[in-house]
Amino acid sequence: MSTSIRNPESQPDHFTVRLILTFFSLAAILLSIFAWNTIGQSTQPGLEMVLININHGDSILLHSTKGETALIDAGYPDAGTLKYLNEHTVKHLDLLIVTHHDEDHIGGIPEVLRALEVDTYIENGQVIDTDYFHELDKALQETGVRRKTVRTGDRIPFGELTLEVWNPSRARPDVVNNNSIVLFLQVGKVRFLLTGDIDLLTDGGSGFGYGQESSHRVQHVIEVPGGGDRPQFYICFTVQQLGYHRGDDCPG
Repeated sequence: MSTSIRNPESQPDHFTVRLILTFFSLAAILLSIFAWNTIGQSTQPGLEMVLININHGDSILLHSTKGETALIDAGYPDAGTLKYLNEHTVKHLDLLIVTHHDEDHIGGIPEVLRALEVDTYIENGQVIDTDYFHELDKALQETGVRRKTVRTGDRIPFGELTLEVWNPSRARPDVVNNNSIVLFLQVGKVRFLLTGDIDLLTDGGSGFGYGQESSHRVQHVIEVPGGGDRPQFYICFTVQQLGYHRGDDCPG
């Protein structure tokens, strides 16, 4: 199992932070973030996750070891997502996933749709009356990309991996953030929870062991097994700021 996280900064050049998660200690993992160390290698199915720095909102690029590529959200228009994709010669997306329809998540999607070949567009099915949403819908109609609405319990194939949908069970008309598509992904013993902008989340009955009821935004979570007598720990992060907490839960 091989898992990599990269966080490219936009100023002055793309500064890349790479994290290889294996069965080593937290200290070794944290050192790898800043020193570009690769901790272990594996031929098993793996994942590379690129956290594109767009200053506000989310833009997450996934690469599978089968060569498939997925983009989750794209920030505001001209925030840097398409620029990053062009600079790294990404011309095709197997999956383009929009977690919800806030402008800091969908604003950059129309330019991506018009510039790249996209196989499948995945959405939560909510329709909202904003200029950003109307521009997105226009781009989808222009390009003719296949659209798929997902619900809790759906499974999205991605290379040799599977993205499990934990939210929403339905698209509520009175909320936007809590309609976010929440994705669970397991790579070997490392588990990912990508939460969009959801404000309330329990573990969905899937045993992730993460729950929160508060007014705080739920962060993306990576759960890493400690091995042996060592406890598992969590890396809780936003796309702009990686934060680390070792224990049984993530800070609110």
